[in-house]
Amino acid sequence: MEDHRIARLTEAQRVCLRLVAQGYQYKEIAREIGISPGAVNERIKAAMRTLQLTSRFEAARLLSAHEAPKAYQPLVDQSLGLSAAAFSAAPGVTSSRTGSGGSPEPVGVVQEQQAIFDPAYLMRAPSGPVLPIPTEKRPVNDLAIWQRLAWILAVAVASATAVGILLTSVLTGLETLSRLI
Repeated sequence: MEDHRIARLTEAQRVCLRLVAQGYQYKEIAREIGISPGAVNERIKAAMRTLQLTSRFEAARLLSAHEAPKAYQPLVDQSLGLSAAAFSAAPGVTSSRTGSGGSPEPVGVVQEQQAIFDPAYLMRAPSGPVLPIPTEKRPVNDLAIWQRLAWILAVAVASATAVGILLTSVLTGLETLSRLI
């Protein structure tokens, strides 16, 4: 039954779901494939309706499981000499890295695990707090709603604290000045 629903997905929907499976957010997917975040949202929603699911992560997981190669061996029987073919990627899943021939490399399980050591990934991954202002590593404001609200709350608390300290010091200064006079 799932095969029938997955067969009804368009290639554009599959591309978006593959990127969701890789951990991309809507804005990142939009930048990656060159469309608007709203178009990404519509493609993912249409895919979720087609698959009759309520979560984009479930939809991405279902597509990944459908496209995953069946070449994995049970851990008990696994030999140390695994071939690279056993870890080939799902069809059509590519990364922004290019191979020696200039064509995009497939992203397999091993490559996804190694991506955290890739300098390009480290440049993309934020280190420390995600600031609400443009920086060298994040020139575009792509904060999630909860991050924006957290920054608004932090600025409000910091402002209230600063005003309180300022008023306290001014009142203390005025009180001291009135005692001197």
